[in-house]
Amino acid sequence: MHILYLGYFCKEATFNALVEHGSNGSHARQQLEKKLLDGLIEARGGDTIDIISYLPEIEEVHKSVGEGEVYQGLEITYLWCKKNKIISVLSSLKKNMRLIKAWVKGKEEKVILTYSVNPLHVIPALLLRRKCGFKVVTLCSEVSVYRRKGRFHLAGQISRKISSC
Repeated sequence: MHILYLGYFCKEATFNALVEHGSNGSHARQQLEKKLLDGLIEARGGDTIDIISYLPEIEEVHKSVGEGEVYQGLEITYLWCKKNKIISVLSSLKKNMRLIKAWVKGKEEKVILTYSVNPLHVIPALLLRRKCGFKVVTLCSEVSVYRRKGRFHLAGQISRKISSC
């Protein structure tokens, strides 16, 4: 089986650099994703695992890290996006569609595993799942309809709508 993991995971040094430069990244989420990926790696047998991770665009970190890294032999492709910048969000959404389409090619049994309902990951996965023949499984430790009720932003509204389906 071929597994594509869509989440927020990055190597520890990258996570620390993001936090140091002002990102509000969750240490609990980082550790949960690390443990999840470590478990998948340990249990994978002959399965392949690829990773696409959304990271907040912080220029200093992006320049030093680049477009991806390797974690325990697995390629992580980073999807950098400037928060609350519609052009950056749309560009990242389009890039993720291309990355998922490229991942699908030539694979028989395929599953996309997403962490949370981040629209940058879930929208492309849901739009492509039938056409490309893969299943989508979402792990959701926080249901977004219960988060940030008083705040208005488009990504939050989309995320809440997806969660309530």
